[in-house]
Amino acid sequence: MTIGRRAILGLCLFFFIALSCAPQLPPPVLQIAWEEQTDGQHVFYRFFLTPNDDPGNAANLQPALANGTVQWTLNGQSVVAGSELYHAFPEHLARGSPFVSIDVEAKLSESGYRIQSLRIQAKPFSLPDNKKYLTLGQPQAAFLIPGQIQQIHGPAGQTTNAFELLAQNPEWQIYRSTATGFYNVRSILEDRTLQYNLFISPIPSFHLERTDLNWYYTQFRTETTSNCGPTIVSMALAWSKGVNIPVPQIRRIVGWQGGGGVTMEELRDVLRSHAVAADIIPVHSAEDIIDILAAGYLVGLVYDMAGLPEISDPVNNLFGQYYTDNGGHYLAIKGYSLDHRYLIIQDPIPSDWSNNNLRYHDDESMLGRNRYYPADELFRALRRNDVLRIPRQG
Repeated sequence: MTIGRRAILGLCLFFFIALSCAPQLPPPVLQIAWEEQTDGQHVFYRFFLTPNDDPGNAANLQPALANGTVQWTLNGQSVVAGSELYHAFPEHLARGSPFVSIDVEAKLSESGYRIQSLRIQAKPFSLPDNKKYLTLGQPQAAFLIPGQIQQIHGPAGQTTNAFELLAQNPEWQIYRSTATGFYNVRSILEDRTLQYNLFISPIPSFHLERTDLNWYYTQFRTETTSNCGPTIVSMALAWSKGVNIPVPQIRRIVGWQGGGGVTMEELRDVLRSHAVAADIIPVHSAEDIIDILAAGYLVGLVYDMAGLPEISDPVNNLFGQYYTDNGGHYLAIKGYSLDHRYLIIQDPIPSDWSNNNLRYHDDESMLGRNRYYPADELFRALRRNDVLRIPRQG
């Protein structure tokens, strides 16, 4: 590989404040440096982001150019150019503005290989009026909580040592996770109580998420047990647009025929009627599904439940199907493990059909949220050779 060029650019980061009265720290200024390398056929870029107040403390982005698109690798996770990367650099940007998201936008030249222009924009994560939902894509990940943590609710015996304190001041604390799973966290900042639901992945993984709401829905008590298809539409609308459309309302739009089954085309049409430009595309392997997710799209699919075995202790074991059943069933796919062995699932089936009272250790999240199903086995169990591709619209 030969070094083609190196450039350094100073950027003032502009902030878009959702709550004008919310406390904010001064905007940081970053130094952005990049190197271009080529092997004669492909061009590779490596990016370095360094706060001005600490030139030796740099983060990096490594984009891989393929198929005319730009994807970025951040801490081992592939993300699409333009997506929001919450808590992307908590250790690197803490002095400037610790609660930061990074937005990356790139344009390619006509050749499809070289980056023609680049925009990197950071904005503060406004202090929440409501609970925030945070996902850490791997164990031992660093994250920031505004204020001082007062209470952690999670697995018994792990709440006191689940997080390692790395740095703090009166306005925020930075931690590293030392355990995995679901946690509810309460912090105090001045006279405000802030609440967070925190999920820490048991293995390195990529997730499509929202922080402003819990977009998981269950088909439990939605007027019929045949509502898995309408339920993934409710999830998709919540994830894509941040709107709450109850499952029975989706069912009334779809209608009822025969035993209540719905087609993927009907689900697509409901999404389009709500201004979500969903489409149906063929897939030939689990890798095709992963490629769709890596491009920033949620995936909906239908499979035969008998194709996956039931696992034991689903509260503590996220890896596998938590029930035994047969017949067709719709799932929403929100991510994948970085080794591509697992797809990360929002499964609308309840823990049981009588009470649905089983929860993870945060005492809030239902068992269908953030399940890890074996990718190849799930693909082999598909009932169709295509999937719903659902974009983020807002």
